Amino acid sequence: MRGLLAIPVRRLSRLLSWTYLGAVATLAATLWGLGDRWWLATLALYGPRWIFALPAIPIALAAMLVDRRGLGLLAASALILAGPVLGLRVSPRSWRQTEQPAGALRIISANVEGGQQVDLDRILALEPDVVLFQECGPEFDARLRGVTGWQADPEPYVCALSRLPILARARQDPTEFWRVRGSDNVIRYELESRWGALSVTNVHLNTPRSGLQDAMRIRFWQAAGTIAENIFERDLESAAARRWVNQGRGPTIVGGDFNLPAESTIFRNHWGDLTDAFSAAGNGFGTTKHTRWIGIRIDHVLVGPGWEVRNAFVGPAVGSDHHPLVVDLEWRGKP
Repeated sequence: MRGLLAIPVRRLSRLLSWTYLGAVATLAATLWGLGDRWWLATLALYGPRWIFALPAIPIALAAMLVDRRGLGLLAASALILAGPVLGLRVSPRSWRQTEQPAGALRIISANVEGGQQVDLDRILALEPDVVLFQECGPEFDARLRGVTGWQADPEPYVCALSRLPILARARQDPTEFWRVRGSDNVIRYELESRWGALSVTNVHLNTPRSGLQDAMRIRFWQAAGTIAENIFERDLESAAARRWVNQGRGPTIVGGDFNLPAESTIFRNHWGDLTDAFSAAGNGFGTTKHTRWIGIRIDHVLVGPGWEVRNAFVGPAVGSDHHPLVVDLEWRGKP
């Protein structure tokens, strides 16, 4: 009797393993194909993706007890979950490397959340050449003016410190965006370097928070309209910001808080032709934004043709809900 019962239990365990594999593969396809395109996929894109790993625990226990062949299916599910869903990156050439390679240009992007609690010295201890800040605030701007040995560009929303001479700066008129915002969120710099003039743009793009908050406060399907409107506006904003970036002279670097994960169709449509530094040379999940329930990679440094990304890693906590993103670059293009 026990043998007869074992057969349907084994079949049920195998069915659960196959079902979970199919669900994880469907989730990955949904995030990459419909994230920031369809409102429901956008909820998954910005939500706590780790919850999709929870069903694997009872399914794995069942497989270990009655159907160990099902563990192979769970291993395939784990690979999909870790990579396409959770964003795991592995770059052997920069494994455990945090020191700046000789001759490299180190760029840091850091959202300082107003800057009142941020340990600026801890950021500068990472020995950057250029630091692009977002959500600066007047108190933080005053601190930047007091940093010796750097050129400061204090602004109320996005600001910067540079060891390279700032030859020129231009900020984008926020009225170019679909919704007029009360502050400037895209500034392009022309910096002098040993490779010639560089075009470095600091961005802080709009957040999807409004639609996501509606989904938490009311029945989530009633938030569909708000999320769809927000997707439309953020798509237009990225298009406008990218046009501004394209007007720069010299090798291109773009950094900042994009409020877009790498899987977002908005991110890939408007920024995907640039090299994402962490995707190219980072290790781990690259989580830069932290809340109580989720961590997500929405801060990026992107580079145009001619740049080689030597290393990319997430720095330590500095007193903001964002961790700094540290990127080492070397110019390999024509002088």
